[in-house]
Amino acid sequence: MGRQPEQQCRPPHPLAAVARPHEKGWIEPMIDSATAASGTPLPQAAAGPARRTLSLIQRLWLLLVMIVVLATGAALATNLLGARAYLEQQLEAQGTETANALALMITQAEADQAAAETLINASFDLGHFSRIVWRDNQGRVLVQRENRDIAQSVPAWFRQLLPIRPRSGEASLTRGWQQAGVLQVTSDAGYAYLSLWQSAWQTLFALFGVVAVAGLLGSLDIRRIRRQLDSVVGQARALGERRFVRLPVPAIPELARVTASMNQMVERLQAFLVQQAEELSALKRDQDRDPATGLVNRTLLERAHHAQAQADAQGSAGQLLLVRVTDLAALNGRLGAPAVDRLLGRLADDLATLARPLKGALAVRLRGADFALYGPALDTAAADALAAQLLEQLSAYPQMGLTDQADVAHVGATSFSPQDRLADMLARADLALSEAAAGHRQRARHEQHAVAASQQDWRTLIDAACTGDRLALQYYPVCQADGQTLWLEGMLYLPADGKTPRVNALQLVSQALQLRITDRIDLAAVRLAAVKARQTRTAVNLTAASLAAPGFAEALAQAVSDVPAGRLNLEVNELMLGEHWEAFCALCRHMKPLQHGVAVEISGNDLGLVARLGEVGLDYLVLEPLLTRDIHRDSGRQAVVRGLLQMANLLGVRLIAKGISDTEDAKALAALGIWGMTGSAIGTAQP
Repeated sequence: MGRQPEQQCRPPHPLAAVARPHEKGWIEPMIDSATAASGTPLPQAAAGPARRTLSLIQRLWLLLVMIVVLATGAALATNLLGARAYLEQQLEAQGTETANALALMITQAEADQAAAETLINASFDLGHFSRIVWRDNQGRVLVQRENRDIAQSVPAWFRQLLPIRPRSGEASLTRGWQQAGVLQVTSDAGYAYLSLWQSAWQTLFALFGVVAVAGLLGSLDIRRIRRQLDSVVGQARALGERRFVRLPVPAIPELARVTASMNQMVERLQAFLVQQAEELSALKRDQDRDPATGLVNRTLLERAHHAQAQADAQGSAGQLLLVRVTDLAALNGRLGAPAVDRLLGRLADDLATLARPLKGALAVRLRGADFALYGPALDTAAADALAAQLLEQLSAYPQMGLTDQADVAHVGATSFSPQDRLADMLARADLALSEAAAGHRQRARHEQHAVAASQQDWRTLIDAACTGDRLALQYYPVCQADGQTLWLEGMLYLPADGKTPRVNALQLVSQALQLRITDRIDLAAVRLAAVKARQTRTAVNLTAASLAAPGFAEALAQAVSDVPAGRLNLEVNELMLGEHWEAFCALCRHMKPLQHGVAVEISGNDLGLVARLGEVGLDYLVLEPLLTRDIHRDSGRQAVVRGLLQMANLLGVRLIAKGISDTEDAKALAALGIWGMTGSAIGTAQP
């Protein structure tokens, strides 16, 4: 990871005096416990050579194979031993029957040796016997026939493994009343061996079929178990990557207990984060909002304009619309306070709806009858269109029963530059509003600055800048409290030329949002940052709307494909992030293997989004200047930042504050525990 020299960050020494390390939150021990319960450790750096151990799935496969082999061997051995015993009994019975029959015939022939030999030869030739012997009373062999041939179709090892040794059948011979000897008949085992050999093959084939079926069923069951195990391991790994996801509880009781425990932990964490976000939103709302309408107050407008001036002092013009309800005091006397409150509440809702999709725009309640729409990225044409849309909505108020006068309000508009004082801007807008009221017009304007006259002009300007490689990035160092540079943050702008002044990122993005071409300027910014990232770690901003644009994901992947791992941070603004949540999750999944960072810039308008960010595993959060401006003397903002730090600690991410223009603010943020900062008080801009 490349780093810039520490002297680029100023002032390091006052911040280093209050620097503190990022503390480990309580979620890490919970993740370790859940991982230990699952029996599957998360990947860690190896401390040394480790002994090879079998996984649970490998053990299950090994156990299944052992059971099948043992069962097959036992079944085959039992079958063959039983068949051999049966064959031996049959051979013994055959030998006994033949011995009795021959003994009867020889006895009838008076035990004549010649006749006996004839009968024995006939029986031996016609039957399957290995040996027939007639012994006299003294044990001498009188007649003997023996077959020494061995069945060649049966392997010798099989005969040795399962020897068939039937006992000989015996019968006594008599000559009259005298004992003439003993006749022994032994059956031939060759055909028995052949029968046993064929039976062994048939049994083996049958068992192989059973094994195949058992293996298939076992494989399906193990695959099902493996899927459930993988899901549990995936959940544990997601917790280790600071992605707090819930899973369906598997059917396996042991895995069900582990999954239920981790789900319960995630639910408790998310419930706490939601509660914390609601409390912080309420605190911020009480501090920065008008209690009657819910719009931001003038104090926050002053901070926003000052932050915009510090962020881009050379930026192009914005627009301010001043709206004044006509004869508010008289309306209050005629209709009463509740009716006037409904009128003002509806006007506030309409202004907030107009400002919501505009980057950096604010709907403001200045005082009693005065409202404002602050648009640092608006041009004249867009501001006039918004004014016309607002007046059209106001014209319907009498029909809605909100007022009894047709002349509901007047609108005054003016352009401003970042260097303009807010009081001067309001004075010009008030003059335009007075001219409109005096001339019986609904709106008027004082024009001072212009970059492009219409949306078509803006489209032409942006297209030319993207195709002509005119866009550029200005880099600001992001530093830790001790002055060490973490990375460079690139701010997009269009350099001035002979026809147009310098255009800052806020105005470019705002116009691109209206034209729905943010993906073009975001891709241009990423390509510029990718070149810088080959030298040092770099951050660049993206718009949430670009993530869902057709072909953007593929173009982004190609743009960062040759950037060294861990060298690029992509910071996505919270504006419209909820509408493109799936595309944002896909971006996080794609960047994780590449080790590039993903962050979200939050301005405090939707703190509930912070609780939801636990699902994706961010690397850090970025605080916009609206949350940190004058924080060294604002205890309310300090409380909000403390709450965000606690939420970030639970999520396992760190906080970066941008746009820091006051050294005292930097000291206060460092004392609170902010990990990194950027702005004019931290370091100077670089080309």
